[in-house]
Amino acid sequence: MEQKEKQSLVECNQQCRCMSLLYHKVAAAFGMCDSTLWIFYALLKSGGKVTQQELCEHWSFTKQTLNSAICSMIQKGYIEQEQIAGTRNKKVIRITQKGNEVAKDTVEVLLEVELRVTNDICKEVKQQEEGMKAIYERLKEELEHTILRGEEPVDNPCD
Repeated sequence: MEQKEKQSLVECNQQCRCMSLLYHKVAAAFGMCDSTLWIFYALLKSGGKVTQQELCEHWSFTKQTLNSAICSMIQKGYIEQEQIAGTRNKKVIRITQKGNEVAKDTVEVLLEVELRVTNDICKEVKQQEEGMKAIYERLKEELEHTILRGEEPVDNPCD
């Protein structure tokens, strides 16, 4: 790999970390933990209900982190959790009226800012997204064949 390509990869990873830190700061400004922010985000983007499995698969939550966040959000009255009929252990998470009020004052504001920013630079962002997805797919494939041999395959939350 050439130096320019290595530097590009480093910069890409740095940007990912910077984005993660930025959203962490947003969550803190809203007075919530990162997991709560992303659960609200997922709920708003999915019409107010989502399964625990979907949260794990599409939002890269570990089961332990997700369960802790869900318990906290249930205690605060933000969400409800119920067993999916006909399943042994699948559960659906639904946002409550109180959760909707909190989400409206926080995550909906974040979504509006994101939409405004991405609309401003839509074409450029679209190209970058396609490039990032291609990089992710290739990196996932290579890591699964080298470092992650024998481990559970890495699910692509973008699929």
